[in-house]
Amino acid sequence: ENKTKFGEMEKEIVTLRNENFELQNKLDEKEAEFAKKFERVIREGNASLSDAHAEISRLSTHVGSVQAENQKMREKYEGAVSALNNELQLARSKIAADAKTIDTLQAKIDLLEKDLTTLSEDFAEISQQRDDCNEIEKDFNVARMSHIEKMRSETCFLN
Repeated sequence: ENKTKFGEMEKEIVTLRNENFELQNKLDEKEAEFAKKFERVIREGNASLSDAHAEISRLSTHVGSVQAENQKMREKYEGAVSALNNELQLARSKIAADAKTIDTLQAKIDLLEKDLTTLSEDFAEISQQRDDCNEIEKDFNVARMSHIEKMRSETCFLN
């Protein structure tokens, strides 16, 4: 009986050993398949990584050129702002000078208007004096004519 049990156990051991070999072979095949897949993934990953490095390098170069262009534009902008500020300051100075000139001219205009008013008043007075002189001259001429007539009549009377 022990022999029978031992024989059965031996058979079972052989069966288990065969199953173990089959499982080991399947495991080896799966490991080989996994290793191939792993190598392919690593190869593809390295290729992608290489492409990514190339893209990063290209983008880095692009960023550098964009930063350089940005710096040029910033300098151009700052130059334009500076020029406009200078122009604005000059314009403010000119406006202040023009305002002073306008004030001076307004004062001169006021004086000229005053002088014009005085001249108009003087002209009116002179016109009145001329009218008065003309009246006096008329009166004088009338008196002279009257005197001449009187002298003629007296001369005629004496003759």
